[in-house]
Amino acid sequence: MSSSVEQNTGFVPSSQHANDIVVPYNRLIIAVDFGTTYSSVSWVPINANVPSDTTLRRDIRLISRYPEYPVHRENDGMHNEVPTEVIYPLDPHFRDRDALIRSRDDLDFQLAEGNDQDSDGDSVDNDPALLNALRNEEEVPPVMDVPDEFSWGYDVHRRWGIASTHSNLNNLPLARFKLLLDDSPQTEAIRKLVNKTLRTLKRKGVVQLRHYEDTWVREMTCLAVAMRRAGFPGVNDNNTIERLLITSESENAAEFASSTELKSGQSFTLVDAGGGTVDYITYRVTCEEPLRLEHEVVPADGSLDGSSYINEDFRRWLRQKLDDENNLREQYGSIIALVETLMSEHFEPRIKRNFDVLTKKPHRIKIPIPCLKEDHNLGFQRNHLVVPETVLGRIFLKRLDSIWAHLESQLDEAAVKGIAVETVMLIGGFGFSVSLQKYLRAKLREYATNNNCHVKLMLPDERNRAIIPTVVSSGGVYRACNKVNGPERIAQCSFGILRTEHFMDHPEHQNKRYMWSPHDGRRYIENTIYWFLKKEENIPPVYEYQFDSIHLLDAFPGPLICREEFYVSDAATESHYKKSDTKNKGAERAGAIEVDVTFLRDEGLITSEEAPPQEDGNKARSRHFKIDLKMRIKVIGRDLECTTIYKDQIEKKCQINIASAFMNGVE
Repeated sequence: MSSSVEQNTGFVPSSQHANDIVVPYNRLIIAVDFGTTYSSVSWVPINANVPSDTTLRRDIRLISRYPEYPVHRENDGMHNEVPTEVIYPLDPHFRDRDALIRSRDDLDFQLAEGNDQDSDGDSVDNDPALLNALRNEEEVPPVMDVPDEFSWGYDVHRRWGIASTHSNLNNLPLARFKLLLDDSPQTEAIRKLVNKTLRTLKRKGVVQLRHYEDTWVREMTCLAVAMRRAGFPGVNDNNTIERLLITSESENAAEFASSTELKSGQSFTLVDAGGGTVDYITYRVTCEEPLRLEHEVVPADGSLDGSSYINEDFRRWLRQKLDDENNLREQYGSIIALVETLMSEHFEPRIKRNFDVLTKKPHRIKIPIPCLKEDHNLGFQRNHLVVPETVLGRIFLKRLDSIWAHLESQLDEAAVKGIAVETVMLIGGFGFSVSLQKYLRAKLREYATNNNCHVKLMLPDERNRAIIPTVVSSGGVYRACNKVNGPERIAQCSFGILRTEHFMDHPEHQNKRYMWSPHDGRRYIENTIYWFLKKEENIPPVYEYQFDSIHLLDAFPGPLICREEFYVSDAATESHYKKSDTKNKGAERAGAIEVDVTFLRDEGLITSEEAPPQEDGNKARSRHFKIDLKMRIKVIGRDLECTTIYKDQIEKKCQINIASAFMNGVE
């Protein structure tokens, strides 16, 4: 999942380091690659008066050195990524507690710096009540004394190396939760495990869960909540994100990593080898500069052969190998904790990336384990474990053989359609693996010989080889800087507004249940949806639609509120059916506008009307106010602006980002 957000602001450090100079700019483009096992964030500042399409690949930067990243691993190439893992404490109040602890830490910093800076009028130093609460050590124990706290990223890896983490029943880990967004059959088993964990967290009051039928609402809500919690501006009450661009992971990666080798009209297969899944997609190049692709020349494929499954198999082997070493158990607290330390310190950054499954040269793989006793029968040297090449070879080949089977299937399907695939591009964190690179090169040479064709593996050149794991996020920034020649603006979902319509004004009302209005005595169908922007329609970049909206409000004391609700659906296109109708199944609320017109009554600008007799002759029951509003729906690029107007006196707006309503990368 990749998305880019453009923020208007004032200054940004020229890199992540605090001692760098500060440069003026008026825009900041940020892209997030939310991965199954690792995620990355790329960004670029756009200087004032400089067009964004002049941005070069080398201008794009990466967030790096995440909290708890091991200092001794600064140069292992993984510091630009962060594990997509969390540990939740089974405490429904942990967020309040952690927030108070962070506030106390901020206070300590302010007190330390207080002699050098003047405090602002509304700083924490001027709030005696908050000062007392934060200084009360009995209420807020030090962080190191809090046994059950929320952890994320590399802090999770650090905690797995502590024996007590594995036996602490007050904590619950959560990983691979991105696969909840994947409805394919191969991820079903993992989704069941993740959902089981989430149900436990919900039962304990730690998280709140809501099921979204609509893909658009699900994706937008997740990203909006994350941005709001991170303190980013540009997120409104409807969970709409300003200037959001949703891009294709594959297109991002291909555009950022490719060289001049890809030519217009050429077809290539992209292998995105991540930590959880490996995806295989075959594209045709429609434009070279900027690179644009024709989506899925043959049906995309995927498999659960990511590098984390190699980790699982090797972790299992380590546990079995060391399980009887009681002296290690005593030294490290538990074998499980020791194994996790070996995985994060040695296997993940060094062995897995550099192991060559095809090498002819014999080489010994040794893992340092202080206090390990020598036993040649078990492959134990003093303070070192020797890993047989055959063991690692079996573990790797199990995944490599499966990856090749899926890739070969893509190539065969393309050939059947008369499509000559000449290039296979390898990206993703697992794409950094020497074994995977050499294995695919060898298999592609064999395939080309057997099928009398030309197909080769393409990687970024040596200078850019380190970008393989982060090409999706960096490519997202690069794509957001240059959106020309994007796909057509064909809507992939529908947007509508909730209505109450006069009965039989539309043939769709036939045989439907109606209600008598107590206000004007007429028959109405309540809660229908009018789809003003329909799926599969071509929506121009600037599009405006207006209509009248009449609100009949009870003439009672209290506020007079006119409310308009907007809905989105992946499937619905037929208007004038009730929200509960099967034709609107899965429609989700996308936003709302509330207009307070109480002042019209209080200032005598409107008067209540007597209810006329009903159409059937019976008397209607209540006096009411009639409010005539004008609704203006305006599409501007990837934003939907909904405005409610009352006689040019009141104008209330609701903005909904509709980037998800189009194909990825629409301008």
